[in-house]
Amino acid sequence: MRAVVLAAGEGSRMNGARSGEHKALRKILGISIIERGILAMRDAGVHHFTVVVGYAGDKVRDALGNGSSLGVSIEYVENKDWRRGNGTSVYAARNTVGNDEFIVAMADHWYEPEIAKLLTANSSGGAISKLCVDLDIDSPLRSDDATRVRVIADGSIVQVGKNLSDFSAVDCGLFLFNRDIFGALQKGFASEEYELGAAANRLASTGRLEMVDVEGLLWEDIDTEDELKAASRKLRRSLPGSDDGLISQYLNRRLSVPISMIAIRARLTPNFVSLLALLLAVFSGFSFAFGNIIAGAIAAQMASIVDGSDGEVARARFMSSKRGGLVDSVLDRVADGFILGGAGYHVLTNSPESWELAIVLMALAIAPMSMILKDRFQLATGRKWQSELDDGASRVLLATRDGRLFVLFLGGLLNLLAPALAFVAITGMLLLVWRLVLAWVQMTPIPGPSETPGAVPSLSQSGAEAGGD
Repeated sequence: MRAVVLAAGEGSRMNGARSGEHKALRKILGISIIERGILAMRDAGVHHFTVVVGYAGDKVRDALGNGSSLGVSIEYVENKDWRRGNGTSVYAARNTVGNDEFIVAMADHWYEPEIAKLLTANSSGGAISKLCVDLDIDSPLRSDDATRVRVIADGSIVQVGKNLSDFSAVDCGLFLFNRDIFGALQKGFASEEYELGAAANRLASTGRLEMVDVEGLLWEDIDTEDELKAASRKLRRSLPGSDDGLISQYLNRRLSVPISMIAIRARLTPNFVSLLALLLAVFSGFSFAFGNIIAGAIAAQMASIVDGSDGEVARARFMSSKRGGLVDSVLDRVADGFILGGAGYHVLTNSPESWELAIVLMALAIAPMSMILKDRFQLATGRKWQSELDDGASRVLLATRDGRLFVLFLGGLLNLLAPALAFVAITGMLLLVWRLVLAWVQMTPIPGPSETPGAVPSLSQSGAEAGGD
């Protein structure tokens, strides 16, 4: 799929426009607005781009080059009529898009990568054009200058315009068009209508434009300095992951995001941040083992916080990868071994009771099991286990990694490491059993015509199908 990025306009309301600066080249956390849009679409499977330039076009070309640094290919089309309206920029790209459907994106819009993924996932194969819209029209974050959209119950768009008084959504600046848009633009040009919105209205009037609802996702149309600052704030809000435990959600993220901002400005890689979290965990383990339990407790909690930053840095810098996820997961298990091992060693050397040996061994054995179960579940079903969705009430046990490290943090501060390890061992076992039962139920097949109702595959069979141990 190809995307056409409209970067021809002047953006006169942005500070710096008078000096010849192109507003789409203004940066949010070290990456320009236009680059963030291209990278978001790249992550949605788009690798070929046409960038339509006009005002300060040379600066756009110099900044983006041929796209190789972004992992895409870019060609440029110059639109000398850009002052007439953005519809002329779309029309200027007509010879670069072929006969397949293509994305049209505004260079001055910031949006979460999930919005681009949602748009491509809603492709109709070229039969119907699509427009990403936000149904949350009452949000205080919405600009009064946003393009308004009237949508009916079946998702069809019936009208687009900045001055609509009766509207139900706002335009997010991302379209998925087929070549019908060029005929609609030509008809508009004949009537001296040069804005893309006028052509979109022509498609809507014949039932050829539908919405893609992005309500709940973050985006910003950046026309002013205030909106650039708003986009930066929204990007910060979008960085935390969607699979947090309670401690991460309500405590750790308040600290990990500022740490991530420092790492991003220092241009640190996610893998470097993961290594830093591991070093904190190693320091914690040795501090516990040699009797400095306050330092060990603080380092354990810092390791937990910094461990959240690697993913935030990866998302902010578009450096997420399967290899990075693998490295992070392995380092987390190693880190847990150091922290729990050091805490257990301290407990056993100071009071080698048999029950304490049991809880230390149990805590060490259980800690990786919950993650192993999640990984095996994903291998077997193709669906990622979502703690917030799947764990339900068990989240209050604080048995996930963020919870158990926080419990060890408190236990170290209060000189109650043995009870803390007991809590970690017992709640970890409860969570493992809970997840195992839920996974078993979800993986139980619905009996078909030739199957015996109620039949459940054995554990050995399930393991073999998933590529068993």
